[in-house]
This record gives sequence, structure tokens and C-alpha cells, in this order.
Amino acid sequence: MSLRWRIFLIYVIILCVSLSAMDIYLYHSITSDYMTSERISNLTQANIIANIMAGYIGRNSYMLKPTIETFSKQVNSRVLFLNRDGIVAIDSSSVKSLEGQRLWIKEVSNALKGISQANIYYLKGIGHVMYTAVPVVVSGKSVGAILLSTSIEDVIAMAANIKYKLIYLFTATGIFITLIGLMMANFITRPLKELTKAANQMSAGNLGYVVNIKRKDEVGHLARAFNDMSVKLKIIDEARKKFVSDASHELKTPIAAIKAMVEPLIYGDADKETYREFLCDINDELDRMARLVNQLLDLTRLEKAIKVEKREADLNKIISNVISDIKPLADAKGISLRGDDRPVIVRVNEDLIYRMVYNLIENSIKYSPEKSEVYAAAGYVGGMPAVIVEDHGEGIEPEILPHIFERFTRGDKARSRKSGGFGLGLAIVKEIADLHDASISVQSDVGKGTRFTVTF
Repeated sequence: MSLRWRIFLIYVIILCVSLSAMDIYLYHSITSDYMTSERISNLTQANIIANIMAGYIGRNSYMLKPTIETFSKQVNSRVLFLNRDGIVAIDSSSVKSLEGQRLWIKEVSNALKGISQANIYYLKGIGHVMYTAVPVVVSGKSVGAILLSTSIEDVIAMAANIKYKLIYLFTATGIFITLIGLMMANFITRPLKELTKAANQMSAGNLGYVVNIKRKDEVGHLARAFNDMSVKLKIIDEARKKFVSDASHELKTPIAAIKAMVEPLIYGDADKETYREFLCDINDELDRMARLVNQLLDLTRLEKAIKVEKREADLNKIISNVISDIKPLADAKGISLRGDDRPVIVRVNEDLIYRMVYNLIENSIKYSPEKSEVYAAAGYVGGMPAVIVEDHGEGIEPEILPHIFERFTRGDKARSRKSGGFGLGLAIVKEIADLHDASISVQSDVGKGTRFTVTF
């Protein structure tokens, strides 16, 4: 069963139960009110008759019978006057079938004890009747009772009529609300259908597919989240394809070079020195491939890391160690390295910070002219500890600057390849900064130099 029909079915069940409960409650409430009103009316009439009877007893007893017959016609009920023994003394019925008989029902019994009472009975062949009995009191003593036997079929019929009207009303209301519920179910599930269609499109490879749902409720939030996910997945997929393409290209270059050097050795007649030279070149290309694979593995490990172990460390001491280790590379180009020895204490992973600083300084050395200077030190920027690496090299083109932390992004591809770079060093720097919740910014002027700032 679809979600739409499930929602609709639950809605209809709740509606039917609610309307049925309301119908039953209203019917019983109205019927109860009518019966209560009828009891009060009959008790009032019976008390009026009883009071008049009390005035006639002993003085004007001859008035008892005509008075009861008159009241019987007025209240449209059978009126009985019973003595203190429960024997019917006067019966307003023309049949007079109960006169002289003892009528010991609970209403009469209670009335002779001074308790007024009215109860409803169903008599076969007659219908619903109400027996109302009240005491006849003379000088504070109960001398008899008045019993009214009143047909209440008209009240029962009126209650039944109200019941059917309520049923018709609630049925019409239920049908109307059910139609509205069906429209609401369609309204609720229509966006979900669109989202399902979009999900099928994405599963078929159509990444970046978006749904046109402009609502401000939870479904609208879900649609916007889906669209964001779809766009990001497309970006990630494009980045993946670019990465595979770039990685394949980077691996293809040394493989092609190795193949170009191996074939002459296989099919040619090279001397020992040529063999040695070619094998050295092949070894260099293999080293280059190993460095690429190692850097890719490092990136993968960093991306999978959720958190790293940290402890307090002096950033300038870490930078000093990097400068000491990388100095031979700088000396080869006559580049001087300048640092700072003021302590800057931060909770970091020393090994990762070492790798980050090493990549930044190595990058600056590669792109700096000979006899220049590279500055690498830790300090405070805006009151926050930071690592700064600055050179006076060729700078980065403005159109490349926003992408320098992406994999295989290089300012000068030919020069980078010649110097052994793959465009992965800064991607590793960015991953390490993210693991330390640090921000990294770059300022660069073409022909003047570049400044990297990593703020913790």
C-alpha cells in the first residue's frame, strides 16, 4: 500500500471513530436531557395533584375523583390515587380496572415512605411509559400516593429523529472531510513522489538532478536538503573523475618514459654506459611513481581520520626542525631560510604539523628564484596562534588561486612536473589544517611572492 493510501486510511479511521463517538455522545446527551425534563415535568404535575388531594381529604372527599379525572385529561396521563396501604382508591381510566386492587410497585412503595420517584419502563404492546409517584401528605403524615402513568413514546420518537438527523449530518460531514483528506494526502505525498523520481534519476547516474518543490514546511526542508545533496554529489563525482584522470595522467607519464627507455635496451645494441644511464633514469621514474602513490595514500588516510591525538607543542620548535631538515634543498638554490625562536604553544599533532610545514616550505623553495629568501615562523595573528610561510617567488595566478588546495592543481604544470611535483602537497596541507580545526589563507601577487597563513 502506498504512503498516500496509508495516510488516507488512517485519516478515515480516525475520522469515523471521532464522528461515531461524537454522534453517540450527542444522542445520549440530548436523550438524557429530554428524559430529565420529562421527569421534572411529571414530578411537578404529580406534586400539584398531590397537594390538591391533600386539601380535599377529610373535608371535600367527593372532589377527589372529579379532580383526578380532570387532571388526567390535562396532563394526558393515567392518574391513580392510592391509600396508605397501596390500594388504588381512584383510577382516572374509564375502565377502572385497578380500583380496589393493591398496586405494590417500587415507585408506590417509595412514595408511601415519603420519597418521590419517576422511572421509565417498556411495556409490550404499549411502548415506553414513565411511572411517577409522589406522596400525599396531610398534617406532616403520608396518607397515600399519587401515581402518574405517562406515555413517553413522543419523547422516544423525538430522540430517534434527532439520532437519525445526527447520523445524516455526520455522514455528510464525514464524506466532505474524507474528500478533503484525500486531497490533503495527495498534497502531502506529491512532493515525495517527486523526490522518489529524483532519487531514481540519481541512481541512474543523473547526478545533480534537482526537484522543484518550493514549500516552507518539513517537506520543503527535505527537498532543499536533497537538492543540496544532489549538487554536492555531482561536484564530488566530477572531482572524482578529474582525480582519476589526473592520477592516470601522472602515472602514465613515468610509465611512458620507462617504456621509451626499456625498448631501446631490449631491441637495440647499447653499450654498458648507455645501459647504466637508462637504468638510472628508469629508477628515477620509479621513485617518482612511488612518491605519487605514497602521497595519494597519505591523502586517503588523512581524509578518513576523524580526530588525531594532540598535545601541547611549540610551533616554532617544529618549524626549526623542518628548516634544519629541508636546508639542503634550499642550499641547492642558494635560498636562505629565516625563522623565529619565540615559543608559541598550541595543542597539535606534532608529526602532522611537521608534514604541513614541510610541504609549505618545500612548495615555496620550488617556486622561488635563486638567491632569494623564504620566511617560516609561528606567531599571533589577531590574537590567535598561526604559522606563516612567505616567499618572494613567482606568485600564483588569480584564476588558479581559489583551486590551489585541490588535488593535482599546479600553477605551472610543466615546471611542477620537472621539479617532481604532483599538485598534492597543498591538498595534504589543507587536510591537516582541517583535522586541527585551523583555517588557512593565501595572499599572492604574481611576480612578487606568496604568503600562507594557518591560524589555529
